[in-house]
Amino acid sequence: MASSETLSNLRIQQALTASETELYGLIHDPDPLFLAVLLKNPRLNEDHLLTLLKRHDLSEKLISGIYRARKQELSHRLLLAIAKTRGLQEA
Repeated sequence: MASSETLSNLRIQQALTASETELYGLIHDPDPLFLAVLLKNPRLNEDHLLTLLKRHDLSEKLISGIYRARKQELSHRLLLAIAKTRGLQEA
């Protein structure tokens, strides 16, 4: 049986190395720490982020992390999704 530390390392590895197809399943994970690590996956693209931002349970910290990590390459669609998600949190 794997220790929780090993499981944590495996989850981090999974988040960082998932393929584009696997990412679509992983962005529904409820763990905000896992999602924060997932944002560092180089295969995470705009379509993944748009799907992630449709969730209503994202923290402001995670949404801000998306913005900070991608602000140099934010498309209009992604900016609108971030604004909409923030608006839903404030409602």
